[in-house]
Amino acid sequence: MVKHIFTVLLFAAFLRLVTSKLNGTGIRPVTEIFAIVDDDSMHALEKFDWSKITAVIMPSAQQNMRTTQFVHSKQSRTLVAIDNSQLGAAALRKESARQDWIDSMVHFCWAQQLDGIVLDITTDDDRDQGLLVTLVEEIRFSFSEADIDIVAVLLQPDYSNETTAQLGTRADFVLLPPPGVFGTSKFAEALQSYDAIESAISRLIEARVPPSSIISVTAWKGVIHECSKTYKMAWESCLATESQVLSLSDIEIKLNEERVTAVYDPQSRSYRARFWRDGAEYMAWGDDANTLGAKYDLATRAQLGGIGLWSPGDIDYSSTTATGGQLMWQAVPQPYY
Repeated sequence: MVKHIFTVLLFAAFLRLVTSKLNGTGIRPVTEIFAIVDDDSMHALEKFDWSKITAVIMPSAQQNMRTTQFVHSKQSRTLVAIDNSQLGAAALRKESARQDWIDSMVHFCWAQQLDGIVLDITTDDDRDQGLLVTLVEEIRFSFSEADIDIVAVLLQPDYSNETTAQLGTRADFVLLPPPGVFGTSKFAEALQSYDAIESAISRLIEARVPPSSIISVTAWKGVIHECSKTYKMAWESCLATESQVLSLSDIEIKLNEERVTAVYDPQSRSYRARFWRDGAEYMAWGDDANTLGAKYDLATRAQLGGIGLWSPGDIDYSSTTATGGQLMWQAVPQPYY
């Protein structure tokens, strides 16, 4: 009897621990938070909230031993981004060339103490997409033998559903970029509309990509579209002739210069503003800690593997506004270990 009571009490304590880990909602928080830094934001690494970062993705041109050792000192992992300039179509299409390239990447990761790579590869046709899937399989085999942890893929808009599904089951992670980052729409839309992110996640899950392998990337950036002068729609949108992606801090500065106030858009869960300059119409879209927090919650509710933070070093860390460093990091969930 005493043993039974002890077992019940122990199990109850375990349930309380699990419930506290699940934020009291019964939903497990994301386990991975990737900070994606570019050339301009490397200098801000020391300002990041390292209690919330599990890995840093950096361009190969900016990768160096000092940065890797700094990231490792924060108990985080370092991944290097590889694009078409490091892996051309010719190397992809020939088996011996692929293996030579993989061997070189193993040696590179070992020499630089890297924990893995992220493939940011565009392809010309369906055959190359199939070879990309093969490449990921071959990399994972070689990396596992070399004790290198991660092979991830940044999904591209030209990937077929079949390719996406295969990559999702073969790579450790697939990174889902903000829907508007590739500029595939002709309209002046938000860079990362909530409903567009939700639809993209649903498509991946319908394609049988394991949710635990999906990293939903959110940009600490906004976009300003120049609208077509010959065709205009309702003020909420227009046809975009040119678009410029800027940091959220720069978007805020720009709107202050134009003396316009952004308004909340409930569909995209972003902020938008319209202004005119030199006879041209412009549409600006941005986010802050509150709107990005809603998009982080979406990843948590979908039980994704994690979220990505694109360019967290480009914002103003001295600002106390909702686009300043302190509030932006407060909105990022604590990863579940």
